[in-house]
Amino acid sequence: MAMERFTFLGVPISATNKEEVIHILTSTETAPCRYVCFPDSFVIRAASQNEQLLRILSESWMTLPDGKPSQWFANRIGQTHVRTVSGYDVCMALLETNKTHFFYGGNEAQLEAMHSNMKKQFPHARILGMHAPPMVDLMDIAENKKIQSDLEHIASLQPDFIWIGISSPKQDVLMQHAKTRLSGGILLGVGGVFNYIANPKSKSPEWMKRMGLRWLYRAVREPKRLAGKYLGMLWFIATNLPRILSDIRSHRKAAK
Repeated sequence: MAMERFTFLGVPISATNKEEVIHILTSTETAPCRYVCFPDSFVIRAASQNEQLLRILSESWMTLPDGKPSQWFANRIGQTHVRTVSGYDVCMALLETNKTHFFYGGNEAQLEAMHSNMKKQFPHARILGMHAPPMVDLMDIAENKKIQSDLEHIASLQPDFIWIGISSPKQDVLMQHAKTRLSGGILLGVGGVFNYIANPKSKSPEWMKRMGLRWLYRAVREPKRLAGKYLGMLWFIATNLPRILSDIRSHRKAAK
């Protein structure tokens, strides 16, 4: 049965929380292959300008509320059980289980650091492999021979969870493509989680995460690379605030 969704700024988001997601992921058969998206406000903004990305998010098995704005909206329209679901928290929880994992993303140095840190923190985690994908243009993902070879290798290992750690929308396009090439496994597009595992200091403190200020922590640490990105995200939310409030009023009116 498909999970109920609510629409936030045009993107259908799964109405759920971390505990429910982890239960579903650990109790569901991994065949056929499916993919899970974790769109923050930046990705939601990108989807408003990219029909392909919007379609990928809409056709996913789950598109999770990875950001305070989507949680806040859901709570205001009566979905009070909805809570932010971060890729990092889900990954940490699933590494504690007996499920098998493959990590596809990052670069060789990052994967080496990830392997070292996970070996210390999760000595019993069943990690079948890690691999860095080639750097390709978005439109070349489906035709790249190296990616096809990597997917064949992943398919031969039959991992339960395939963690994709590249930026959106590339990771979303890659997951949609991989879904057609793999007979089983659950693909999870977790973006910067690879960096958090490799370099724990890059992760924001928990109090900032709870307040929805994860973006601010990252922007301050890497202003040249991320300040513009997050300013654009804030402008998108601010300019769409009338639409958000109108949607909340419409939901409340319909519920009466």
